[in-house]
Amino acid sequence: MKINLGQNLRELRNKENITQEQLAELLDVSPQAVSRWENEAAFPDISFLPVIANYFNVTTDYLLGVDTVHKQKNIDKVIEEDKKLRSEGKTRESVEFLREKAKEFPSCHIILHRLACSLFSFYHQSGKKFSAEETRVMGEEAAELCKRALKYCDKNDQLFISQCKQTLALNYVELGEKERAEEIADTLPSLWCSREMVHPKTVTGKEALKEHQNNLTTLIDAVIITMGRIKSCENYTDGQLLELSLVREKLILMLAGKNPCWLNERLFNLALIRAKIYFKNGEGEKLKEVLKKLSEYAKNYEERREGSGYGVFWLSECRENLDCSTKHSPESLY
Repeated sequence: MKINLGQNLRELRNKENITQEQLAELLDVSPQAVSRWENEAAFPDISFLPVIANYFNVTTDYLLGVDTVHKQKNIDKVIEEDKKLRSEGKTRESVEFLREKAKEFPSCHIILHRLACSLFSFYHQSGKKFSAEETRVMGEEAAELCKRALKYCDKNDQLFISQCKQTLALNYVELGEKERAEEIADTLPSLWCSREMVHPKTVTGKEALKEHQNNLTTLIDAVIITMGRIKSCENYTDGQLLELSLVREKLILMLAGKNPCWLNERLFNLALIRAKIYFKNGEGEKLKEVLKKLSEYAKNYEERREGSGYGVFWLSECRENLDCSTKHSPESLY
């Protein structure tokens, strides 16, 4: 069993942006002692280990690098269990589960970010009503989790960093801190400079085709979401909202074909907009028609095969990303 205390101590100290001298002063030892620990020319007294671990908010096992493979297997199990909770729409349970696991793995950036995302979904997207104070407390907790995740992640993992920054920015938006959100948003790559636009150019054949097709489904979803955000910018009439809903529906069906896979959830929510308007305006026949569509979209979403394929040839190599698309969504249960 290899102990990696020196390397881990150096990485933790650099993440906290403190010098060997500052750490030595904290521990009441000489800077030369800290240097020897980091170079593994010597090891600290065992009594220092919990002090150092507590200071950096990690476990002593993490500090020593003990049983890294076993630890990673346990982290993988946590992520799989959380995916299962999310797939069943159990957002509250996901938050409670990950809070406990974050205590066990306080420096695991993936668990910290997943907890931030679950908290964000719980207080913002789940439709539950919370007081302003409850929302603020949960939002601040999610923000701190994102900051910790960014501190502990691999600085070369630009995809994770961008995802975590996005979560943090959106969280600040919900907290009403638009300036802080804008500062973070300005550090993210633009659409035209993104990985999705460039990476497919670096591969060929089926691999390039698959990447282009996956990008297309991502762009479809981005367009649908953006059009949804447009409707919240002005006080549109019922007729205008109906038109916007129908255009979004037609766009999905035009691009994704007769088997829209996980986009059936989007279709369900679009039909739900129309159902509410028809109900409000007492248009019974139109309401009956759209309710049939609601049932159809929900059924297609919940009962689709694992790894479903699209019907149109331009998406022939594209498959669902089950990490981003789960069955038993709270929005589409029927």
